[in-house]
Amino acid sequence: MTRHRRNDQTQGETRADDDAVARQPRKLKPFARDARLRTRRQLDYVKARGTRRPGRYCVVAVAEPGDGQRRVAIITSRRYSPRAVTRNRARRLLREAYRLLLPGLKPAWIVLIPRQAMQTAKLNDLLPEMQRALTGLGVLGQTAAGSAGAAEEARS
Repeated sequence: MTRHRRNDQTQGETRADDDAVARQPRKLKPFARDARLRTRRQLDYVKARGTRRPGRYCVVAVAEPGDGQRRVAIITSRRYSPRAVTRNRARRLLREAYRLLLPGLKPAWIVLIPRQAMQTAKLNDLLPEMQRALTGLGVLGQTAAGSAGAAEEARS
């Protein structure tokens, strides 16, 4: 059997293109498996060695990274709400706020826990609070906090 390829492409070009794609560095997605805190041990590490900053809408806990990478966990239990749709909304809001602040974050392990007030909150309410918390914990730079606010205003 022969391998199908486009008529205008020679076999040499195909291999060169594949090599170029393989050599490009992978762009790490903000919530990929390697970018999340996934084990009980990792969460206990943040709890034991980290610093917490409670706010009106969420609690932010930050610890020095055990592996030098930036990782995040969002903990939303049934204690927050027995309704899955409410817990999922809280996760979506926290993920979006984290994604907007991501460019200015230093490597750290971050745990985000929603509070009851988040059930009625909008992203515009949550984002400034997370900026203050992460800046106060030394994980977010001052310039990044301003650029995330500008990015959010541009989206609105």
